[in-house]
Amino acid sequence: MKSPYRCYYRFCRPNLAPQRILAISDIHFAGKLTANHRRVVNFAKQPKPNLIVVAGDTIDNVHALASDTSNKELAGWFTELGKIAPVCICFGNHDSYQKADKPVRVGRRKYKYVSIEKSPLMECLINVKNIHVLDSGVFEDKQSYVFGLSMPPEYYDTPAHPYSEDKEVLLKELKKNTARLKNLPKNKAKIILIHSPTYLTDPDIRKYLSEFDFVFAGHMHNGIVPPILQKIWRGHRGFVTATKKFFADQNTRLGFYGDKLIVLGAVTTIPPNAKGLKLFGVVFPANVAVVEINREKK
Repeated sequence: MKSPYRCYYRFCRPNLAPQRILAISDIHFAGKLTANHRRVVNFAKQPKPNLIVVAGDTIDNVHALASDTSNKELAGWFTELGKIAPVCICFGNHDSYQKADKPVRVGRRKYKYVSIEKSPLMECLINVKNIHVLDSGVFEDKQSYVFGLSMPPEYYDTPAHPYSEDKEVLLKELKKNTARLKNLPKNKAKIILIHSPTYLTDPDIRKYLSEFDFVFAGHMHNGIVPPILQKIWRGHRGFVTATKKFFADQNTRLGFYGDKLIVLGAVTTIPPNAKGLKLFGVVFPANVAVVEINREKK
């Protein structure tokens, strides 16, 4: 696949300033740039976006930034994106994974990675012009209000709760950030970045997101559905979810949730640390979404 798998969204929002947003997720940088990473930068120049958003899992694990070379390579990649438009990034679960000193065994499963509180991603990109890593923080300009919600390590899959996410932790984080979720500017595109979509259709969660025009998430890698099937694949399900559930709901392709919640495909569908499965990565192009906001229907 020599070009990205592209999805275009066009929305009529009379109260918002016209603009284009380029949205990507699950970059999974593992220490070295790949062809998919370069294709994203090349494609990003075409729609001339006013804003670029990244919905988490920028790195595959913290060891991806263990050397000066890898830090410079990732910072250089974002430098190229920053020349195109402001870039807003939220944290995903992989952004804080590191190898455990001793693997933890729970039942039949052995955990080789653990989460840490502070990701090196912030330090890597802190001085890169036009790049905004939103650690439960806000970026705002004349056209957009962007909030990137960070989840603590205990939200995601842990030895105590294997292959699961904790709704109560998400509710706690939303309540803690109420000031960033309410009384938002009326004339700007209001965007929230939350890495995992698992609970984003839950009524208890949705009430906290009511003022946002768009919710961008990733995490699901399109259910590991090959692009050749995406034109004919129907329904709510993919092959396997990020929580290792087969043919489960919330395992979505681009655009399944309509005009507010958009679950993005992955730039890197099969991460490099997937051992033998990484060979299948060659059949998955980078997923790229372009959101166009207009005041009149086209």
